[in-house]
Amino acid sequence: MDDCSSDNSKEIIEEYRFNNKISHIVYNDINSGSTFKQWEKGIDLAVGDLIWIAESDDWCESNFLSTLVQAFSENDRIVLGYVQSYCIDVNDNIKYISIEKNLNVITNGISFINEKMIFRNCIINASMAIFKKSTFLKISKNYTSFKFCGDWLFWIELATHGDVYISGKILNYFRKHDQDVSGKNYLNGNNFIEELNVLYHLYDDKIIEKQLFYNSILLRYNNYRSIRKTLTKQMKYDIDTLFLSNSRTVIFKNKLKIYSRIYTFKFSIINKVKKYFFNDINSSQKNNTLA
Repeated sequence: MDDCSSDNSKEIIEEYRFNNKISHIVYNDINSGSTFKQWEKGIDLAVGDLIWIAESDDWCESNFLSTLVQAFSENDRIVLGYVQSYCIDVNDNIKYISIEKNLNVITNGISFINEKMIFRNCIINASMAIFKKSTFLKISKNYTSFKFCGDWLFWIELATHGDVYISGKILNYFRKHDQDVSGKNYLNGNNFIEELNVLYHLYDDKIIEKQLFYNSILLRYNNYRSIRKTLTKQMKYDIDTLFLSNSRTVIFKNKLKIYSRIYTFKFSIINKVKKYFFNDINSSQKNNTLA
């Protein structure tokens, strides 16, 4: 599937047109503007029940699929399974690795959500996971309305329908570019808009526990305050409104504001201490040089 790429993707894709393992080749005349709309289109075309989404910069070890498929074949309650993944930069350096302390884990979907998916998306790349199409057909299409957090919501909604298999083996690789969709959303602050909307959706549907919801909001508010000054005036207004003028958070709005003041005060003190010691070190170095 090609979402109206501007590079030579089409030429490369055409080399595989007559490969007997290729069932469809689809070109979009206009860019869909959403990775997750492409997901939906591809899943609809798939004829098997186990789905693997892999993009052009993703690859895996030869035992990736056999490791995950075996878990599904042994437990029909599993709806989602994933391994661990290396994130690689454009120069083939390892940026980070996802970690699971156990070699094999099968967990209830709701427990998985509350323990592993509230504070971050532990499935850091789509191609480290496979899932059941029959389960996909049961979830909402809400994930397609997001540009950044659609995958986070997608995995969570799948997990509400059964068990999740987690392998501690690192069998997947994906390449991350500085100017990809994730990078741009972190720079402009849109990640906060989408993350909050996902959390509110989960809270409204009673998928996550109330205290975990509050703790997750506070964590993101902390992160937001640390970069707020770098954002545009409109983005600040939009995020502030989501945090402080939302009916779901109104009961602890004052707590957020107090937390913000405490954080700002702590940040100010830390900067003053750093500045003091930095100046002191520089002064000492100059005196030593003169001596």
